[in-house]
Amino acid sequence: MININLNASISKNEIYNLIRIFDKSSQIRFDDKDHLSHAMVIMVDNTRVTLNADGLEKMASSVDVCELSYFYDEYTVRLKLAIRHTLYKLLREYFNRESNYGILTGTRPVKLVRTTLERGFSHQEIENVLKQTYLMAEGTIKRLLSICAVENSLLKKDPSSISLYIGIPYCPSRCHYCSFISEVCKDEIILDRYLDILIEELAAKADILVSNQLSVKSVYVGGGTPTVLTARQL
Repeated sequence: MININLNASISKNEIYNLIRIFDKSSQIRFDDKDHLSHAMVIMVDNTRVTLNADGLEKMASSVDVCELSYFYDEYTVRLKLAIRHTLYKLLREYFNRESNYGILTGTRPVKLVRTTLERGFSHQEIENVLKQTYLMAEGTIKRLLSICAVENSLLKKDPSSISLYIGIPYCPSRCHYCSFISEVCKDEIILDRYLDILIEELAAKADILVSNQLSVKSVYVGGGTPTVLTARQL
């Protein structure tokens, strides 16, 4: 059991997913009771983030939000990154291993690189922030930049073509490492209702594509797990 006391406004899911990089099995619980009995206490005082882990051999880590480099100006976004940065450093020390992606969790890591390039950041600036704040491995950073360059070259070839994503936000079961908001559902009636609305939405999107002279070059069905659908539904 890992008990966490957090006095800052940050998604608990972000903390949960970061801990799961290092610890796949322990139960994680959040509450705001007397922090002395907790394994991890994350405190924010003005711009300073301090993490004490009484259950992890009295380990501690802290950082000032202003010490790190960021892609964003909003303080709340910077604070969230500083908390994850501090927690990752402590977990890395305790478990004596690290993730090539640092504090970044979830899917589509290249998206972060692309959006920052579009906002005018240079390759060097991106490398610095990903290495110093996100704590990514140097090889991973270069790989993301390389993949982004390839993707951008493909995106520029035909601006009139698009890729269509169809979301099926249901799964037959939940994997222990899952960070998606998908629901576990095996009820064919519920799935049929969802598909009826989805088909209506696809019809509306088709009208938009036609009016804007756009063509679909690829379709991705994800979620969720599309295999939760029967052959008839799919």
